[in-house]
Amino acid sequence: MHRHALLGALPPLILLILSVECMKFDPERIAARLRIDEKWDQLDAFQSVKSRRGRQIQPKEISIQVTAPLFSSRLFDYGASAGDEELPQALDVGKKLDLVHPLQFFGSDYKTIYVLSNGAVGFEASSRSYKSGILPGSTRFLAPFWNRNDLRNGGKVYYREVTKGRVLERGQSEIRYQYDKNVKVKSALIITWDKMQPLNTAALPEENTNTFQAAIFITANGTFANFIYSNIGWTQGAEVCVWTSYN
Repeated sequence: MHRHALLGALPPLILLILSVECMKFDPERIAARLRIDEKWDQLDAFQSVKSRRGRQIQPKEISIQVTAPLFSSRLFDYGASAGDEELPQALDVGKKLDLVHPLQFFGSDYKTIYVLSNGAVGFEASSRSYKSGILPGSTRFLAPFWNRNDLRNGGKVYYREVTKGRVLERGQSEIRYQYDKNVKVKSALIITWDKMQPLNTAALPEENTNTFQAAIFITANGTFANFIYSNIGWTQGAEVCVWTSYN
């Protein structure tokens, strides 16, 4: 089986916000998808070594099962070198961010968002408080991986708004590929939760932490959100959802 044939059947997790009321994903399936990619990388490395040595080697047997409708894309650049700002190293923190272009979310325009340490983007100041089992619920969220992350224990949350350059060009290409739409991306929000640690535990080794990203593209045709998962090492209590309630 060729890797490209497997991944070709899995659409990217890029969402048109105007067309989704509530889309939930199983965090365990996201972690499983990343484990599949890791096994493919191991197989690719083995084939490369085999080719260089020029002799027959019995490969280690691997078992691959497709369990999630997504593939892991490469993260956008992030961190201080990318011009990001950073959340304080605390528990249940959120940063208010005023936008250059309003974000359209289920019929409403928002000039202000809240970047949350607990794996989400909120639209209300009250969204900073963590509650489990609230998705779906009455709070409006973009939640790539809603969970209680303890930044005091390690990890960082980076964010920035982008109004020009390669990030917008990549966003336009991904939207065109997924939706067959020619759009003009006016701005983008890149939010990265890097090496997240859980609450009430000793610090986990880096390979067991969570790293994921939300790339939110603001266009004249609506708002598109791309959730990108680089590593998912723990999933206890996690929820993944795009949600708004209609009161």
